[in-house]
Amino acid sequence: MEVPRKVSIISTDYFDILFSEESARTAKIVADNADSLYLEAKAAYQNPHDIRIIVVISPDSDTLSVKYTASPYNRIVIYEGVPSFDEASYKNGFVELFYREIAKAVSQSVRSDFWEKVSKIIAGDSLQPVALMNMPFTFLEGVVHSELLRYSSGLLSDRRNLTLLTQMKLEGKMPSLLQMQGGMDIYPAKYPGGPEEGLFNTIAASAFCAYMQQRWGIEKFTEFWTEGGKSKFFKLNEGIFEQVYEYSLQQAWYDFVEEIPVPELEDEEQTSLFFKIDNDSVYKYLLHSQYGFIWYDDLKKEVDIYDTFSIFKNRQLLFLASEVNNLSLSSDGRYLAVSYSQAGIRENFKKDVTKLYDLKERAFLKETFELRSASVYKDKTDNTLLTAGVYIRDGYSELRVYGEDNSTTDDTTDSEPADYSFSRTFNYGIEVHSPVFLSRNKVAALVCQLNEWFVAFFDVETGEEAYVQLSYCDEVLKPYNLRRADQKSSSLLFDFVLQDDVSLTRPGMLTLDENLLPQKAIVLEDYYSGGLNDAVFYENKLYYSAHKFNFDEFRFVASEYLNYAEAKILQPEILFPSVDDEPPILSPGRKYNPWSYMFKGSWTPFMPVREITVEKGVELWPGLGVTFETQSDPFSNNQLILSAGAGFLPMEFTKLFNPSQKAREELAAKKLELSKDFAFSAYTLNTSTPADISLGGIYKFNLDGEYSFKALGGAGVEIPLRMSFRRMQLDLKGVFTSSTSYKDSHQQDFFPDLHDWPGFTDSYRNIQTVFSINYTNIHQYGISPFKKMGIEAGAVITADWDISLLEAQRRLAKDKGNVAINEQRWRGSIAPTQINAGIAGTLEIPHLTPLQNYNGWILSFPTTMRGELFYTNGTAFDVNVKILVAAKEIQNGFDTLRLYFPRFGFYVGYNFALDYDTETVVLPDLRDFTLFYDVFSGCYLNDSIYCNLLLYTTPVVGKFSVSQLISSVSFEYFLRTNEYKLSANFKIDF
Repeated sequence: MEVPRKVSIISTDYFDILFSEESARTAKIVADNADSLYLEAKAAYQNPHDIRIIVVISPDSDTLSVKYTASPYNRIVIYEGVPSFDEASYKNGFVELFYREIAKAVSQSVRSDFWEKVSKIIAGDSLQPVALMNMPFTFLEGVVHSELLRYSSGLLSDRRNLTLLTQMKLEGKMPSLLQMQGGMDIYPAKYPGGPEEGLFNTIAASAFCAYMQQRWGIEKFTEFWTEGGKSKFFKLNEGIFEQVYEYSLQQAWYDFVEEIPVPELEDEEQTSLFFKIDNDSVYKYLLHSQYGFIWYDDLKKEVDIYDTFSIFKNRQLLFLASEVNNLSLSSDGRYLAVSYSQAGIRENFKKDVTKLYDLKERAFLKETFELRSASVYKDKTDNTLLTAGVYIRDGYSELRVYGEDNSTTDDTTDSEPADYSFSRTFNYGIEVHSPVFLSRNKVAALVCQLNEWFVAFFDVETGEEAYVQLSYCDEVLKPYNLRRADQKSSSLLFDFVLQDDVSLTRPGMLTLDENLLPQKAIVLEDYYSGGLNDAVFYENKLYYSAHKFNFDEFRFVASEYLNYAEAKILQPEILFPSVDDEPPILSPGRKYNPWSYMFKGSWTPFMPVREITVEKGVELWPGLGVTFETQSDPFSNNQLILSAGAGFLPMEFTKLFNPSQKAREELAAKKLELSKDFAFSAYTLNTSTPADISLGGIYKFNLDGEYSFKALGGAGVEIPLRMSFRRMQLDLKGVFTSSTSYKDSHQQDFFPDLHDWPGFTDSYRNIQTVFSINYTNIHQYGISPFKKMGIEAGAVITADWDISLLEAQRRLAKDKGNVAINEQRWRGSIAPTQINAGIAGTLEIPHLTPLQNYNGWILSFPTTMRGELFYTNGTAFDVNVKILVAAKEIQNGFDTLRLYFPRFGFYVGYNFALDYDTETVVLPDLRDFTLFYDVFSGCYLNDSIYCNLLLYTTPVVGKFSVSQLISSVSFEYFLRTNEYKLSANFKIDF
C-alpha cells in the first residue's frame, strides 16, 4: 500500500479477502461473486482439486488492475481504479476481469494426484506443471481469454484486438508457432517497458485456443489441458497435443492461419507516405495545428512535431514521454494537453496526470492536473485556458472542467490548478473516455457502461446532458478516440472497428447543429492496409497512421478517393445515475494478522542465492541448493528469502595472456571468492513505507576453511519525475564484512589470505556505509532493446571502517609506544579509515548513422558512453565508449530444440582509465582534499580496446518462455601492458 492503513479480512469458502476501509465497496463485490466464479472456473477446466486464493485490494491507483500470481502463494492483487479503454471490452466490467484471474489460477493449478500431494506437502502453490513445463506462457493467457469468449466478453470479443492478426495475414508475415508461443519479445509482441497482455502473442494464442475448441470441441481441449498437469517430460505441449488430438500442433497452427479472414482492400496507390518509413516508430494521437503535425511515438517514447512550413522537412523532438494515453490541441492550436500515466513510489501505484504544453514557446505550463484523457480550450475573449478531463476518485469516473489563466510557462516547477468549475460524477462501473471541448460551455465525451458505448454531450453552464449511440451495418458501434475533426469546425472524429464482420480501423465523423448537438453521422466505407488510425483532416487530405505488422506508416489519402456511408444516430432513453454514497453492507471482518502468512511460500530448487550486494541486491545462481521465498503479508509489504546452496554452476570463465601483476591478483581473488561454494543466506525487504527497507546476510565457505560473512541493511526510495521513466533514486546502506580474504586484493603482502577456519576476531573485518543518489531517463528507443536513449547521472559517498587496518595500526603504535595513531588523519580509532566521494554518468545514443533497421539488422551504431571519477578505489578516472557495430533481431529459433534466439549483438569499445596502486598511494579522502590531487600524481594510464559478442537465448518451455539466457564472450587488449584477456559469462534474466 502507498500509506499504512487498517486492514480487515473476510473469508469465503475459497477466498481470503484483504481490504482497507477505502476498498469496502470492491470487497463486497468480490465477496458476493468470488465463490460462484471459482466453481464456474473449476468446472470449465475440470480441476478436481480445490485451491485457496488470497485477494488483496489496494486503493492506491487510478487505473484498474487485476493480476494473479502463484508466487509465493496463490494471490490476486486488485488495484482499484477506473478501467483503461483496453479493459473496457469486458461485458460485465470488473466482475469478469476478476473471473479472468480466477480462471488463470484454476487453469494453472491443474495437477495430477501425485503433483497435488507434492504441492500440498512440500513445494507450495507455485508448483504448477502445466505452467512451469508443459504449456508456454502465451497458452496460459490464451486459454483464459478463449474461455471468456464463450460469454462474449474479454480480449477476443473486441475485434479491434484482432486487427493485428488480420494485418499479419494481409502482409504475409505469418510468425511461426515457436514465435507465437512466447519467444518473441519485441513489437508487436511487446511494447518497450509495457505490458505483455493485449499484443500479438497473447492475441494470437487466445484466438488459436478458441479455434482449437471450435474445431475439436471443448471436451478435447479440456483433456489436452488436464494432460498438461501431469509429468510429460520431453513431450511438452506439442507432444501432449499429438497424444490427445492425434494431429500435429504445427499443422493446426498453419490451419488456423489459413482460416483468418481478411477484408478486401482499396488500392494503396491512392495513398502516399507523408515521410519515409521509420521501422522504429508507432504513431498515435495524430494532430495538426499551425505549427505542424504532432504525434506520440510509443516505440521511441517521445512526442514529435513535423513543421510543414519549415525548410527542413524532418521530424523534431518536442519532449520525451512515456505511457501517454492522449494528446489534444486547444481551439487556437497553440496549446497541447498531454495526458499520461505516472508511476508513484511503487510501479503499480499509477496516477493519471495531464500537463499543458505551449507549442509556441516549446515549454510546459506550470500547472499539473490529476486528469485522464484531458482536452484544452483557449477562450479568445479573456485569454483563459479551460481544461476538461476525467478525474478518478475511489474507482469512480468524474468529468471535471478547470478554468484558470495558465498562460505562464515554467518547466522546472509544478503547481496545483485552481478549483474546478464543473463536475459530473458517474456511478460505479460507468466510465468516461476522451472528453472534447466543443465550445467554452460544451463538452463531448464517450461514456461506457458494461461495454455499451454512448457519445455524451454536456452543457457546463446548465448541467444538461444528452446521449446518442451510432449504428452502421445493423450494428451499434463502439467508438473510441473521440476528437475534433480540425481546428476550424466543431465536427467530431472517432475511430471504430465493426464487431460483426472482418474489419480494420476506420474513422467516422459526427457533424453538429447550431446547438452543438448531433445532426449527422457518416463513416468511411473503404479499407486500407493497416487501417486508418488516429486520422486528421488537413487541406483536403486525410492523414492517418497505418498500423502495419512490425511498425507504423504515416500516410495520407486525398479526400476525392474516400467513400462515405451514413450512420444512424440513435436516441436511447437512458439516464446515468450519479455516485451512490451509501456504504456497502459487509459481514464483519476479523482483524488482519500479517504474520499468519509467514510460512506460506514457494520453493525454487536448483537456484540458491549466490550473493547479496548493495548494488544488485539478491543474486540467484544455478546450483545445488534451494531458495524459499515468502511474503509475511499478501500486500507484499514484507518479503523474506531463505536460501541454502552447496555447489554452484560455473557461469564465468576468464583466461589471461601475458598478465600484469595487478590482473593476476584480481583474477586470483575472484577465483578464491567463487571457490566458497557453500552458501547460507537470509534476506528481508519491507515496502510498507515510501522507502524500501532491507536487511540481509550471507555466509559462504569452502572445505579449506576459507569463508566470508556479510550483513547488510539500508533504505532506499525511488521518486518519479514527471514522465514515468524519469526517476530519482536515493539509497543509504550499510555493510559489515568478515572474511578470510582482505577487501583489497593488491595488498597480499600486508594482508595475506587466511585458511583453516580462523576465528571471527582474526578475520578481516570491514564496515562500510554508502549514500548514493542517481537520476536516469534512459529508455529503449525503437523496436530493439539494443537501442537506448537518455542520460544517467549519479554520485556516491562512502565511509569505510577498515577494522583490520585500525587494529594493525594500533599494534604498530603500541610496539613503538605511541598511543596517538596518526591523529592528523584518522582523528582517533573510531573515525572512518576513509571517506570518499565519486560521481558517474552515462550517455546512451541510439544512432550514429541515419541508417534504418533492415531485415532485423541494426545499422545505426548505437553507442554507450560512461565516465567515472573516484567511483572505485584504484581508479581515479575512467571513460568507456562502446559501439554496437553489428546486431540483428533474430526472433526465431529451432522448433525441435525448443530454443528461441531473440537477438545477438557485437560491440567494439575503448576504455581509458587512470589507475593507481592502492598499496603505495594514499587513498582519497574528503577530510583532506590534497589527497585527491596526490592520487592523480600517482596515476598511470591503463587503456584498452575490446570486443564483446552477446547472444540471447529463450527456452520455449512453460513460464521460462519469458526468461532469457544471455551469453557473452569478450576479448580485451591492454595497450600499455600488452596484456590480453578472454572471458565468457552467462546470465539468466527472469
